[in-house]
Amino acid sequence: MKRILLLSMAMLLVGCTATPAPEPPTLAPGIYCTAQTGMTHAEPEPLRPQGDYTQRQVAGYLIELHRWGWRGWTKLESVRNHAERCASNATATPTTEDD
Repeated sequence: MKRILLLSMAMLLVGCTATPAPEPPTLAPGIYCTAQTGMTHAEPEPLRPQGDYTQRQVAGYLIELHRWGWRGWTKLESVRNHAERCASNATATPTTEDD
């Protein structure tokens, strides 16, 4: 019984001498580039034909689906361009008016 008590006390003391994990470094204040709200607004997906539909309705749905996807990819490209411009402005060296 004394051995168990001594062993548990030793384990507790070893735990007290352990150093805590280092804290993650704090980030330096910087410029955060975020996309504007309109750039990321989700558009509703085109409605699928329901019930007894014709080939013309299916073709119309496919055209609208293609346009919907194209607009999504266009928005994504504009968000990427915006982020790249913002990042390049953040890393550019400031210039003075005298230059």
